[in-house]
Amino acid sequence: MNSFIRKILSVFCIIVLITAMYGCSGGNEAESDDPQATNGDLRKLMMSHTLVVGVTDYEPLSYLLDDGTRTGFDVELASRFGEYMGVNVQFTEIEWDKKTEYLENGKIDCLWNGMTATSDLDDQISLSSPYLSNSQVIVMKTDQFKKYDSVKKCVHLLFGVEIGSAGQDVAKDNGYRTILCTTQKDAIKSVSEGRCDAAIIDNIMAESLVGEGNEFEELSFDYPLSSEQFVVGFRKTSPLTKEVNTFLKEFFGTDEAKSLGDKYNLTDSMIYMYD
Repeated sequence: MNSFIRKILSVFCIIVLITAMYGCSGGNEAESDDPQATNGDLRKLMMSHTLVVGVTDYEPLSYLLDDGTRTGFDVELASRFGEYMGVNVQFTEIEWDKKTEYLENGKIDCLWNGMTATSDLDDQISLSSPYLSNSQVIVMKTDQFKKYDSVKKCVHLLFGVEIGSAGQDVAKDNGYRTILCTTQKDAIKSVSEGRCDAAIIDNIMAESLVGEGNEFEELSFDYPLSSEQFVVGFRKTSPLTKEVNTFLKEFFGTDEAKSLGDKYNLTDSMIYMYD
């Protein structure tokens, strides 16, 4: 065997050895079972067969019926995603201001609860394409809207806001005085019970809970303060984001999507960017 052939064989052996070492080292994050190794999220899901979704009490997106069953637009949408992936979906109520911590420590796999897309969130976690549009609105007792007939006149009011919510961000941006509430519904209750003058909550929730025929009939809402979009959240770089985007694109083009929107009076809020 001449020296040239020996050199070729030597190089080939080195390449084979390096390849084998890399393959055995577990260096590919996608093979990790660690929930914090985000490229392992898909494998973790396939092994557990359960997607754990973090939620709060948020009618009409996620709320409990009298029998303890959780329902709502987001609940049904997430459940359909579970069917799409061939896994079960488990809903876990969380403290909304600690939502990213729940993802990072692996207690949940997903945030699907009327979550507003923000640049800060985008830096911390992986966000899906938007699927619902929303705005922040002011809730007050109906007769108070005669006195405070413009946003400018509301500047000195005391507002109830959900801690960690888009409503809290809007209040801060406008320099409003606030009291912090556990949920948006608690913020509404604080107005109804006279603990604050007004609340800043999602328009989607206000339409479901505030006004004639709803739970808080003595209250009204008005004055959109922001324009925003709802997204689903996963751990940073998680491959599940791509999976949910594919699902949303396919689902929002169906009659079933329209039926779901009609069921929860959200058809006009649905983003048909997937058409």
